Amino acid sequence: MMSSLHNWLEQIIDVLLDYGIWGLSIMSFFESAFFPIPPDVLLIPLAMLNPENAWVLAFATTIASVLGALLGIWIGKWLGRPILLKFIPEQQISRVENLFSRYGGWAMFVAAFTPIPFKVFTVAAGVFKANIVTVMIASIIGRGARFFLIAAFIVYFGDQAMDLISQYLGPITFAVAGIVLIGGYIYKLLKRR
Repeated sequence: MMSSLHNWLEQIIDVLLDYGIWGLSIMSFFESAFFPIPPDVLLIPLAMLNPENAWVLAFATTIASVLGALLGIWIGKWLGRPILLKFIPEQQISRVENLFSRYGGWAMFVAAFTPIPFKVFTVAAGVFKANIVTVMIASIIGRGARFFLIAAFIVYFGDQAMDLISQYLGPITFAVAGIVLIGGYIYKLLKRR
């Protein structure tokens, strides 16, 4: 069963790769709501093949991903908490809900920038009725930073980029997200005074 699913997903990726920026945009859009594979899987090889287009590819990935977030939010609003249970267990849903109650729509930044599945947070934003404007701003900042960071690695490090991305992208994104969350928390504390 898993082998056939893996083969099916591989075939989809191959087809999308053949369509270049359009395939990347389609994948980015649907990954934000339900598709299981992150757009990095197409963004990286497409940008490595043509580094001078890396910035355009990062831009297209960001826009499509943020627009796809609207679909995820809509799914969350209409199908509610039971749809989240299809993605993650109840205990993790409670953690995500806590992030939304603590940070509002800015909780999206964490998933938008880090390897945490973005689709879980887009659907959760709909379920927990997060402010859509804040969610969109946080998504643009987080997704843009993530995809443009990948493009920067490729443009500036060339063939070495793949090793650097696989080795350092996850830790860098988690560290930056942590700093942003701590900064936001400190800001909230200072604002209350």
